[in-house]
Amino acid sequence: MVGCLAETHRGFVIDLKTQLKYFKNVVEILKKKVGETESKQILSSAVYIFSIGNNDYLAPLLTNSTIPYPEREYLQMIMGNLTSVLKGIYREGGRKFALLNMVPIGCLPYIRALNAQRGVKNGDFIEEVEHMLSTSPRFAGALVPH
Repeated sequence: MVGCLAETHRGFVIDLKTQLKYFKNVVEILKKKVGETESKQILSSAVYIFSIGNNDYLAPLLTNSTIPYPEREYLQMIMGNLTSVLKGIYREGGRKFALLNMVPIGCLPYIRALNAQRGVKNGDFIEEVEHMLSTSPRFAGALVPH
């Protein structure tokens, strides 16, 4: 599970910048294993798929906390971290990127982890979260289809 911000669900997710460090380590291992030329070919032909931001957008709502930044600044922080990581992968040779839209609430890694922790299997907690989202002025209509 990933969060763009290091603060997102500490203990449940690995922040994006940490994952970039892991990626760079793998790149070095790949270069040693197959050589510079072949590693460049592998990295440039790979597709880097990102389904990210969900955890960051929902973290304040699900933890009953407030965002310590103005909303616009918070969103810029999320996008700034994502942009920085995309550029880092590009510098390592990545050329093909796919960015996915927000996924259904029940598919979010954090919600799935909470369900597993609570022993919930029938989706009751998902319905509770969807209700919170649909009644929140900040998220109403933005994330939950009506």
